[in-house]
Amino acid sequence: MVNVDKLAGKFRENKKSQKQMAEVVGISETSLSKKMTGKVSFSVDEARTIAAELRLSGQEIMDIFFSDRVA
Repeated sequence: MVNVDKLAGKFRENKKSQKQMAEVVGISETSLSKKMTGKVSFSVDEARTIAAELRLSGQEIMDIFFSDRVA
């Protein structure tokens, strides 16, 4: 499951809104919200795009996208 708190924190650190990140990924804001809450999974390409945009380290990618912690 996605660690929503960490992902949202990275959005804020990079001064990116959820709407802006949805545009970067190429999905609707509603779809991004569903993915962040675990209702729908991120694809590998979507996670890769987010990681690149936010300049996440390998450890941050693991902590955010492969977390057992849920929202």
